[in-house]
Amino acid sequence: MQKNSIKCLLILSLFSLNINQLWAQTNDIQRFILILGKLESSDNDRAIGDKGKAIGRYQIHRGCYLDAKQYDKTIRFSYESLTNKANSDKIVIAYIKRYEPNGNF
Repeated sequence: MQKNSIKCLLILSLFSLNINQLWAQTNDIQRFILILGKLESSDNDRAIGDKGKAIGRYQIHRGCYLDAKQYDKTIRFSYESLTNKANSDKIVIAYIKRYEPNGNF
């Protein structure tokens, strides 16, 4: 048990250092997206979660996709294409801009 705790702390420390380096190089939305991808799927673009109800790096549900698509009329790709990072990024950004237009999150 103690070995596992030490390994966990070491991994969290390394993760924290990496995030801090990335954080300094990005704006607020990019920062949020970086952390969201790491937390939701360890940046796995092909991740499937919530018993098949969420897909992609950010574990996006169909309702979130449809909401973002309604807000941003330039979104023309399918829900299934959210295994593509650029598409997933666009959905997350549209969703944030819709519900927090000032970027206060």
